[in-house]
Amino acid sequence: MKAEWEIEVGQIDLVNALTLVRDRKRVRRVRSNKPEPWVTLASSDLGFSVRGSVDSGDMEGVGSWHSPIRVHGDTLAKLTKKVPKGTVRLLYINGFLYVNTTRLTASEI
Repeated sequence: MKAEWEIEVGQIDLVNALTLVRDRKRVRRVRSNKPEPWVTLASSDLGFSVRGSVDSGDMEGVGSWHSPIRVHGDTLAKLTKKVPKGTVRLLYINGFLYVNTTRLTASEI
């Protein structure tokens, strides 16, 4: 049986999307220099989307993503910068998001 939340995306695309959606300084109505604490990972017309409270970053992805997943943005951003360049495999199972082989706490929303 194939996992309902399993997708492969480009590492550079994922890093750029996380940087975009977590940057609160770009939004005038938010007076905070702190980055967006939580991000949502969801499917999109292109394949995959990283969403914050204001922006979203869409990218091509191969696989399926059943419903949105919420994950700590800072931890995910730091981790995705350290994985090897190329393709990143994201897999969500039972409250955990796997980024290649590293596990993070996440939740379905």
